[in-house]
Amino acid sequence: MEIYFDQEAIRFDEVYDRYRKDEFYSPFRSTIPLLDLIKNGKEMLRELIHELGVKEEHTYHLEYRVKPSAVRGTPSHTDLLVQGKDHVLGIEAKWTEKRYERVERWVKKGKNPNNRKVVLQGWVNIFKEFLNNPLSIEGMNNQVYQMVHRAASVCSCTTNPILAYMQFTEALQLKKDSYIYQDLSSLWSVLGHPESFPFYFVQVLIEPNQAFREIEHLEKRSAETGRKVTEALRGYEPLFTYKGKEIVKIREA
Repeated sequence: MEIYFDQEAIRFDEVYDRYRKDEFYSPFRSTIPLLDLIKNGKEMLRELIHELGVKEEHTYHLEYRVKPSAVRGTPSHTDLLVQGKDHVLGIEAKWTEKRYERVERWVKKGKNPNNRKVVLQGWVNIFKEFLNNPLSIEGMNNQVYQMVHRAASVCSCTTNPILAYMQFTEALQLKKDSYIYQDLSSLWSVLGHPESFPFYFVQVLIEPNQAFREIEHLEKRSAETGRKVTEALRGYEPLFTYKGKEIVKIREA
């Protein structure tokens, strides 16, 4: 397994020291099952990546950074970018996180809304070769901002992009009840249903093991919690058992 943190080649056991320390201040961040899956669920992860369209040899890039084309703007950090020779798959992991804010709200809450519009235009420009219809930044107002720049990030890396949002769950959810599925469908529709840029909603069914039970009640936002969560991730015992998966391709309604 070739693994990188952004574009720096590293050993997997070095990964934990590359994240910001507060990334592990809660045992319920989606980074926890993602790293455990890479370490202890290799077979499922390989199957999943193959089914999502990356069938060639590939590398893993954690926290892959893509800067907006604007002068000032926060880079997008894709949770896991799977880079093959012909295809690039961007995977955003979710677990207990709530829905992120929509573009319209994100623009208005900034200290410099005009600069935020420039940043947004930069992301939209990346989509141009995949669009079936012209798209203005105003047309993105109802989209989730994080999803917009994650999708644009993947497009910036390849002519064959794939986007997947991966929901870790202890009980599979009907797609119609998932805000992630709804948001993916909405963005893919706004982009004009581009067949050359497929979107997927993935659910990974997990069962917490004893190793996770020992950290699940730790106080959130605590450096001591961060230390114990990192220690658990480094340990020999898997935090989760991976019971199954469901992959739903976003399609035109």
